[in-house]
Amino acid sequence: MLQRGDRRRLPGLRPQANTLIEVRWAALDGPVLASATSDKQGKPRVTLAPGAHYVVPVAKGDEQVVPDPVSVQPDTSAVAKPFVSVR
Repeated sequence: MLQRGDRRRLPGLRPQANTLIEVRWAALDGPVLASATSDKQGKPRVTLAPGAHYVVPVAKGDEQVVPDPVSVQPDTSAVAKPFVSVR
């Protein structure tokens, strides 16, 4: 799994349509709180409780994925941008 700063070095990374994502509590190896599949634009939509989360694309085969940490505040929304490599 790549790290967030790797996005700039790998131009093939972009959001992918129909990609399974997992939302993990507080850490990359934290428990899975929710999962969803991204839409045609590669954007997943998940309702979460306030707190620190990681949005992690689930790799298919040898794909490289970049998780995105997101902090959800009470009564607000947050945007995460997980990426998957295009090979």
